[in-house]
Amino acid sequence: MIAVSHPGKIGDCLYTLPTVRELCKINNCKADFYTSECCKPIADFLNQQECINDVIIPNDYKIDNYGCGVQPWNMPIPANNYSMIYQLGFKVVPDKSLPEFIAESAGLNRSVGKNLFYDLKSKQNQYEEYYVIAPRGKTSFHDFFVTVSKKLFTLNKKVFIIGGTNEFDSDYADFAENKTGGTYLEMIDIIAHSKGFIGILSSPLVVANGFNMKKYVPYNSAWDMSHSFYKDEIKYSIEPSIKECVEWVLN
Repeated sequence: MIAVSHPGKIGDCLYTLPTVRELCKINNCKADFYTSECCKPIADFLNQQECINDVIIPNDYKIDNYGCGVQPWNMPIPANNYSMIYQLGFKVVPDKSLPEFIAESAGLNRSVGKNLFYDLKSKQNQYEEYYVIAPRGKTSFHDFFVTVSKKLFTLNKKVFIIGGTNEFDSDYADFAENKTGGTYLEMIDIIAHSKGFIGILSSPLVVANGFNMKKYVPYNSAWDMSHSFYKDEIKYSIEPSIKECVEWVLN
């Protein structure tokens, strides 16, 4: 048995999974995954991954700060319990796409990080057709998301707004359904079975990046896009337009 660790945050933690799978393959075993209270909301989801034996949140790990992910990067792991221990927390500020940076930090080729996917045990057999918007509260893109929601509604497309409690704004009320405030596993299930994802840089986007649907991500020049995950089905737009967004997710 091996142990891997990443204290968080949630999106960073999920981006370790390509590396964890490769380390398990190399060592021919499953891994115990050590993380912090910060990532407790995704513990059930991590436990669904075939490569993971158990998710452990050590009582003696204390979060100091969130300056570079969650710090300190190294976590208390009983050395005698494992054949190998891989501390995957951020020792330095990443200088490339996060899953690729994590792969390199474990001594692997950065290309390992491109193999991002998730195992998911869904509770339903059939899903209706819908599109997901993850606005992450009321940001500068609020009006854009509301207008996209309205446009999809006029095209007879169902839209779900996802996120934490109180992230559904009344401006969406006539054009979208409120799916905020559920468990993280419920949100992941909604994202995984959507026809398209629209949202800004956030952990819901990290979830969406591990499933096959079109993704449209508006951003501004203040954000460091070098850490982002890139794939043909993802469109990052610094000058987002309603027309571009709707055409991208529908085609």
